Amino acid sequence: MGLTITSLPVMGGLTTINDAYVNVRNIKYTKEQQENEEGQFKLEFISYYSKDNQHIKVELLRATYIEFYDGNVWTRAYEILKQDLTNKGLTYQDA
Repeated sequence: MGLTITSLPVMGGLTTINDAYVNVRNIKYTKEQQENEEGQFKLEFISYYSKDNQHIKVELLRATYIEFYDGNVWTRAYEILKQDLTNKGLTYQDA
């Protein structure tokens, strides 16, 4: 499971890589509680970018929730990744 990015800018936008692949790795879902505060649930994962099995870059993405999410964390991670790519103005499709 992953996404194919149509055109991924690299090197500060000097060039692009066509049909780059990105997938989710190392999901961590934890509850963190500060003193005198309600707990917060944090979903963290690595977005691993590659092309033809060659590493391009990794990014750590995270989201914080007040209420416990009991659904599929892989689905939620890909929703967050898709939103991140959309916010960056990148087009993608399911691979």
